[in-house]
Amino acid sequence: MTVSIVIPIYNTLTYLDRCIKSIILQTYMDLEIILVDDGSTDGSGEICDTYADSDSRIRVIHKSNGGEASARNAGLACATGEYVVFCDSDDEYLGDAVDRLVTAIQKESVDFAFGAYLEKAGDETRIAVAPKERYFARDAIEEQMADGYPYGINYVLSTVNGKLFRTRILHNNGIVFNESIRVGSDTLFTFKYLAACETMLNVFAPVYVYYKYHIDEHQQGMAWTYPDFFFYYVELKTLQFDFLLGIKTVSPNLYQIFIDNLIRLMVIAAVYEDYFNGKLELMIDVVVKSILVSTAISYYVRTRITDSELIPKHISNKDAENLLVELRDRADKYVADHGRANLVRLMNYGS
Repeated sequence: MTVSIVIPIYNTLTYLDRCIKSIILQTYMDLEIILVDDGSTDGSGEICDTYADSDSRIRVIHKSNGGEASARNAGLACATGEYVVFCDSDDEYLGDAVDRLVTAIQKESVDFAFGAYLEKAGDETRIAVAPKERYFARDAIEEQMADGYPYGINYVLSTVNGKLFRTRILHNNGIVFNESIRVGSDTLFTFKYLAACETMLNVFAPVYVYYKYHIDEHQQGMAWTYPDFFFYYVELKTLQFDFLLGIKTVSPNLYQIFIDNLIRLMVIAAVYEDYFNGKLELMIDVVVKSILVSTAISYYVRTRITDSELIPKHISNKDAENLLVELRDRADKYVADHGRANLVRLMNYGS
């Protein structure tokens, strides 16, 4: 069974050899390796061509720069394997990763196989792993929504890397990456795939190495602060809640977690209000009038004495103007406690 491995590449020359070698040296040999050069200007495209000349399994796509989601879609569109795997060009796979994933999905006849992450930041290495071996997809989604552990299932299922997708399920359900946002398209992609699945298997072993670089050399989007993330968050959670509501009763605790996180993200938006070009109140107005927020706030209970009484009240009343006033007050405290980030940009929602 052929596995198509899609690698979006943009100016990652420093790490590209390591990434590609981790793929071509996999113990599983039946691979279609698709290198998508997304308009690189640092020589990465030429490195891709050199590898293609020496390994018949490698195909190279050269395209104008359109972002990571666009590059992944270009690779996915021409993938011919029974399965698809994704890899970021500044990360790598462990040597037996694809073998483990293919063995799992074939032996157990599941729709989706995934493994653990090794997260490397300098000399420090952490492991992110889901706690169970087998899941029904609907239960994994619910567990992902409730998980508060930073290196648990929420982390693992937030990205497309370290996973084996069935190409048939992707194509039959029209699942592609949302090219309109800079970050987060992989989380939406993974959720839509899970929603089309029945069963999943965790191989319970590290398969992927994710490198967290120093802020000055970081290649990926997560080094940035995205103050309009709250808007994306509501979009993602609306999909997840709608899916769960279609098959089961939703725990009030999930609504509590959602509102707590939403308030935190809106405070961050208020910290960087100047990036919104006067559109922040309008975006907040859209959010507080959404069906999900209107439903969730009815279940919300303050859990700390220090929590604001006015913020949930203004959310409940759909009063974006006064809500923003309160968020600005909380923003001042946030800056005093955390400072302001140097790398800030919008995800496109407010552009």
